Amino acid sequence: MDIKGSKKLYVGLIFVVALFGIVVIRSGMLSKTQISNANQAVAVKAMQVVTRDTPINSEFVGQVKAKSEVKVMSKVSGNVVAKMANGGDNVYKGQPLFQIDNKQYRSAINSARATLNKSQAYRNSKCSARG
Repeated sequence: MDIKGSKKLYVGLIFVVALFGIVVIRSGMLSKTQISNANQAVAVKAMQVVTRDTPINSEFVGQVKAKSEVKVMSKVSGNVVAKMANGGDNVYKGQPLFQIDNKQYRSAINSARATLNKSQAYRNSKCSARG
């Protein structure tokens, strides 16, 4: 490398460094105004801390089945007119759960009594006719 080339290189480097320095000074990168802006207070929103219970709600898709399930069936048929226990209630042996309409059963009893009375009257009339 010759001396003229080295001088040109040094002059070029000095020129680039000087140009860079001018750009930095002009842009204000090192000015105190930007440094003081960084030290300014920032507005912050504050809240009062309160202790309280937080409700935990969970929603799931599915079905829940009881551990032991009992099927309730009546020994007679008919319309239910009163319900004395609700689903999920504790029930005990002998406790009435439903009341069934008894009109059809009363009618059947009355019909059977009438047939019995008719049969007894017929038998009595036969017996008195023989004697």
